[in-house]
Amino acid sequence: MKLLEVLNSSTSALKGNGIEDARLNVELMLCHIFSCDRVKLYLEFEKPLSAGELDIMRNMLRRRLKGEPLQYILGETEFMDCRILVNPSVLIPRPETECLVEVLIDDIKSKQLTDVKILEVGTGSGCIPIAVSKELSRLNVKHKIVSLEISKSAIETAEQNKKINDIADDQLTIVERDFLKMNKLSNQINYLISNPPYINATDYKLLDKAISGFEPKVALTDESDGLTFYRKFLHILSEATYKFSCIFEIAYDLSEKLEDLMKENSLTDYYFYKDLNGIERVLKIG
Repeated sequence: MKLLEVLNSSTSALKGNGIEDARLNVELMLCHIFSCDRVKLYLEFEKPLSAGELDIMRNMLRRRLKGEPLQYILGETEFMDCRILVNPSVLIPRPETECLVEVLIDDIKSKQLTDVKILEVGTGSGCIPIAVSKELSRLNVKHKIVSLEISKSAIETAEQNKKINDIADDQLTIVERDFLKMNKLSNQINYLISNPPYINATDYKLLDKAISGFEPKVALTDESDGLTFYRKFLHILSEATYKFSCIFEIAYDLSEKLEDLMKENSLTDYYFYKDLNGIERVLKIG
């Protein structure tokens, strides 16, 4: 079969199963197989696929028809111009998480910091600290990021991403640690950042199967009210000895509940930032 025939038949199959952006999905699969961009793909429409290439395409198509996210099928995605390897052990990076990185970088620039120490809780694929490290290097800001993660398989993926993005060991260290079991943090850090599991148990059951059926549950929900990690963060921050700032991604419906928690912990210096959709997505404290 020629490339155009494969493109058209595969697009029809995905459309028939109600998959959005069917043609784009197929184009990206074919680009992955041929290691080319979409422009070159369009110049090769008459190119026949080998038996091996057809087998790869059929396998990818079967997986997509079962609802598996395209990013897992391709094995990678992009986050803020960083190539990020992904698999079912890590959450697929979302565009809205870029807001967290932007708030952090803007705050560092506004304070004119030249040497920054950051603690991240729950690194997953490592997309956040990698994007932060790259931008701080571009700005000539010396930095040390320590990222905590409970999943061994996620750590392996994050280490791979650290390597392919040329992040030095003295800039980013990934540590296996259960943050919820920690009682103290270093007061030498400037920032505590996190995109924690914030989907509550009820909403998790309502998630699209493309998410709950493939992405790691531990990265999506605390299996409670969605506030478990924030309670821990705020309890630690309420202790007078801690002077660092906190920047967290939050769920679309958590701002009022978080304000109540901050009042309980006598925290008044905070601000909610909206994402591109006008949704309160990031909370900065301090």
